Amino acid sequence: MRRALPVLVLVVDLVVAAAARSEVPYEMTVIRTDGVADGVLSEDPLLATLRGASELVTLEDRTPQTLSVLESRIESDSERLVRVLRAEGYYDGRVEITAAGMPETALQAGDPETQPARDTQPVRVTIAVTPGPQYTLRSYTVDNAHPYGTPFPEPFELAEIGIALGDPATGRRIVRAEDQLIALLKNRGRPFAQVVDRMVIADHAAHAVDVTLTVDAGPEATFGGVAIEGLEDVDAELIQDRVTWEPGEPYDQAKVEALRTALAQLEVFRSVSVAPAADWVQPDGRLPMRILVTERPHRTIGGGISYATNDGPGARIYWQHRNLFGQAERLELRLAGSRRLSELAAEYRDNSFFEDIRFTFTADAGVRQELTPSFD
Repeated sequence: MRRALPVLVLVVDLVVAAAARSEVPYEMTVIRTDGVADGVLSEDPLLATLRGASELVTLEDRTPQTLSVLESRIESDSERLVRVLRAEGYYDGRVEITAAGMPETALQAGDPETQPARDTQPVRVTIAVTPGPQYTLRSYTVDNAHPYGTPFPEPFELAEIGIALGDPATGRRIVRAEDQLIALLKNRGRPFAQVVDRMVIADHAAHAVDVTLTVDAGPEATFGGVAIEGLEDVDAELIQDRVTWEPGEPYDQAKVEALRTALAQLEVFRSVSVAPAADWVQPDGRLPMRILVTERPHRTIGGGISYATNDGPGARIYWQHRNLFGQAERLELRLAGSRRLSELAAEYRDNSFFEDIRFTFTADAGVRQELTPSFD
C-alpha cells in the first residue's frame, strides 16, 4: 500500500491536469448593432432580457469542458434569442454569435483551421443583436366559437383586458390579455369560458400585428348549493359564514377566489379548494359549488435557546392551539426566561367574535419580571 500511494497520486494529478487543459473558458459581450452598448442595461431593457435568457451569459462561470460544449451553447442561444426577440415584438430581429472572431457557421463546420486555437483562450464570444423595428398592435379581435349557438356575453372594452392599439405587440401582453379576458368572462357568469384558438399575423411591411382570438364563452350560470367536504374538528359554520354569494346569484369567479383566500388565512387548513362541483350547468341554470379542505394539525409546541453577553443563557417555549372551540380561535402561551428576565404571556384571537360582523378580535395578557443589577 505504501508503494501504490505515489502512483495513485500521480495518476490523479495527470487526470486533473488533462481536464484543466481541455477546458474552454470564454468572455462574453452582448451588443446591439444599432448602437446600444452592452453595459447600458439600466437604459436598455431589451439587452437585459436577452442576457437573462442567454445560456452563454448565465453559464459563463461554468467553464465548458470541451469546445463542443461551447458550440452547443452557441447553437442553443442562436435559436433561443431569436424567439425572445419575437416575444418582445421584434419580428425582424436577427442574432449573430461569433467566437474569437469566427462566425458561428465556421464553428459548426468542424474545420480545425477555423476553430479558436487553445492558446488564444479565453475565447471571445460576442452576441450581436439586430432587433429591427418593434411591431405594434394594429387590431385585436375576439370571435365567438359558436356564432349560431351560445350567445356571446355583452361587449367589453379592450382596456378592460389591458390592450391598447398601438402598444408594442409583445407576447407577454398578448397572453396576459387572454388571461384577463377569460377572468372577465368568468366574473360575468361564464364559469367555463376558454380560448380555443389564437391567430397572430405579422404584417412585415407595416411592422404591425393583428390578433384574433376565438373564444368559447360557455353557458351562463348562477351559483347553486354549496357542499363542504373534508372537515374533522372545524365547524362547518365557520366556512358557511364566509360564503359571500347567494344561491341564484350570477356566477362570479372573483368571489370564489376571495373565499378561497379568506379560508386559507384562517391558518387551520393545509389546503383549500373552492370550485364548481360539476363541469356542466343544471337545467335551472345553477352551478353547484364544492369546498374541499384538508385540516392541518391544530396544536403546536416549540421552543429555543439563546445566549447574550449581557444576560447569559436563555430559553423560551410556546404552545399554540389554532382551533380551540372549532371556529379557528387561536390561543398561544409563551414562557421565556434568562438570568435577568422571566416572562409569561398569553394571546387569544377569535375570528368570529360577532356573528354578523367578520373581523378578528385579539386579546393579550402577560406577566414580566426583570432583575436589574444593583450597584453599591
